[in-house]
Amino acid sequence: MKKDNSKIVAVSFGVCHRLGNSIKNLEDNISHNKNGQSVLHVDDSCLDKELVHFFSENDLRRLDRVSKIGLYASTNCMKNSQLSYEKNTDEIGLVICTTYGAVSSSRDFINGAISKGQKNASPIIFPYTVPNAVSGIITIQLGVRGVNTTISGYNPVCYAYNLIKGKKAKAILTGGVEELTKELVDVNLRRKDTFSINNEQQFINPISEGAAMILLAESNYAASNNLDVLFEILGYGITCNIPVQNNTIDNFSQIEPESIEYSMKTAIERSEINLNDIGLVVSLSGKHGNQRESEKIALKNIYKNQALPEIYNVKDYLGENFGASDTFSLIAGYLKLNKMPKNKNIALINSYQIGGNITSLLINI
Repeated sequence: MKKDNSKIVAVSFGVCHRLGNSIKNLEDNISHNKNGQSVLHVDDSCLDKELVHFFSENDLRRLDRVSKIGLYASTNCMKNSQLSYEKNTDEIGLVICTTYGAVSSSRDFINGAISKGQKNASPIIFPYTVPNAVSGIITIQLGVRGVNTTISGYNPVCYAYNLIKGKKAKAILTGGVEELTKELVDVNLRRKDTFSINNEQQFINPISEGAAMILLAESNYAASNNLDVLFEILGYGITCNIPVQNNTIDNFSQIEPESIEYSMKTAIERSEINLNDIGLVVSLSGKHGNQRESEKIALKNIYKNQALPEIYNVKDYLGENFGASDTFSLIAGYLKLNKMPKNKNIALINSYQIGGNITSLLINI
């Protein structure tokens, strides 16, 4: 069987975040939130103001908030790539990851039905009560015709990578989107990783809403469409961890070092690189997060007596992004690596999702 030598590359980014609604703004502001705000909400005033350049006011009035966040990042990603869905509708797919996406719309629909009666429940809100509502809006507004799916608990970039490798699409718009609802904020305030300032509870590690999108493409497709290549995905490893803490059942409890070590080793072996080739490790934890010590042990087990590469705790700045965390970490890792010495051109990005799914992904700029 002929070996598949095709490469999967990233050709553009799009983001929607409190620290920046463009890659340039995000890069400029990414280090300014350290020890700052503990809950990061997207600036709503920017959403309609920018989206109205691409979509009608009537369409925007019907959208729920999390769909606007996802649509904003997706539209910017496609605009930055200069690849049009109108010309390539059958060749481009969509993979969206979200952990809590439909909570606010479901709450509003249910509350409306209770207060007004079932017959008077809002038909406008109802379509936004399903987990794949954001994917549906992006599909409709951008005209996506390729392979299309919504996932939860799994790295969307790796999922899209496999689809392109399997010849299911030539390019895929992929990433994550999350909205911080009152319910989600309240749950996190009850967690143990909080502290008090002036009798007001704050998070040790901030939590954040937003969307991060990447356009992945097969390398020959990127070349034939004159798309700029930002980085190549060399490979990835993934494993699922059983939480080791007996006093919690949440999806961000302590991860075993062995699980993170296995994920990283798998990625390195599949990518056929040497440890010394890795110039940067993007941590799956903030400096004070539950996973910090486990990841340090895993890295020491892999590197043994060798010096560790630079460790980047990006969640100290961007916060925990839940379903969008994998993609935000990948984009931030690229931005960081791009400013490092040219001999440091490979980054290992660690991340995890609901249920303890750990991913280690290697990129080469």
